[in-house]
Amino acid sequence: MRNRKVDGIIIAVLKENDTQVEFLKMYAEAENYNTMLDMFREAYLKNTLQQRIAAKGNGNCSSDGSPCDTGEVVITMPGTGGGIPGGIWNGGPPPGGCQPYDNCLNPEGPGGTGGGEGNGPSPDGPQLSPCEKLKAQIIDVKFKEKVDELNKYSVLTKKKETGYSESKTGIFTPLNPSASTDTSDGLKIPVTANTKGYIHTHLDDYLNGEFNENGDPIQREPIRMFSPADVNALMTMAGFVTDGNYSELYGTMVSSTGNYTIKFTGAASDIKTGFDQGKWGDDYLQYRKDRQLWSLEKLFLTFLKEKMNVQGIELYKIKSNGTVQKKTLNSENKVDSEDCSQ
Repeated sequence: MRNRKVDGIIIAVLKENDTQVEFLKMYAEAENYNTMLDMFREAYLKNTLQQRIAAKGNGNCSSDGSPCDTGEVVITMPGTGGGIPGGIWNGGPPPGGCQPYDNCLNPEGPGGTGGGEGNGPSPDGPQLSPCEKLKAQIIDVKFKEKVDELNKYSVLTKKKETGYSESKTGIFTPLNPSASTDTSDGLKIPVTANTKGYIHTHLDDYLNGEFNENGDPIQREPIRMFSPADVNALMTMAGFVTDGNYSELYGTMVSSTGNYTIKFTGAASDIKTGFDQGKWGDDYLQYRKDRQLWSLEKLFLTFLKEKMNVQGIELYKIKSNGTVQKKTLNSENKVDSEDCSQ
């Protein structure tokens, strides 16, 4: 570990009839090294997410400063023939390496770092604003292709939402709809340490095949605005960030009333999850029924503030002409629109 990040792999080898332990550094040149390192990193982030949220960014895995742990990570690699998988660890390791019994766990001691996670852009350096990020994103070929695909009448009039998650390497993966036996029209948005964002539809009104007590067909009226579960997915992504740089993360909604994106611009102490429970969706629907004259933008921003008590989530509308507008509540509880500067 270095600066609360998984930074390398140490192999502990039992020797002398299991009476001694030899600690050896695995080098980045080892076969499958990066795959294994990513597995440990993701396991650590998953295992410590709630503790780090509870710590409110104070640097500890838990509020009392107890040690961090990845939990068990099972390594199964093809073609290694058993034993230590592809490890360059004995018999003339690279210069500057960790020889047996050296203090490999001391970041200032022998041996170097074991990976490159800490080599990314520093959050202390110049960062693009959310507006600048969004303006670059909406003209990205792959992203625009997905928006155009989802923003079709045939897609928005389905009875199940459609969407994709995007990895930090730019790979889009289809999101799975709820089971066919489920009355929900929503999507499951799985989040891992490698998730950069998601893009999905919110549907037009439709007949759901059910009838009321008078025999009239029941029309489902989805809210064409972000849901508490959508916010939860973005917050969960933010919980995996360890360097305070949340600028790449996003959630995008495509609907017949407009395309919107949410960004997280807060601090670690603002991260809250648990909004993917059915109760939150029901409360949101009731909130809408009680405020039919409100715009969807005001509905979302007010529910976010008054009911969810969430800070650090910003709402942006992507207009058809490519203009990006930031939506905020003013002191009179009205929605202000501010075009992102060109």
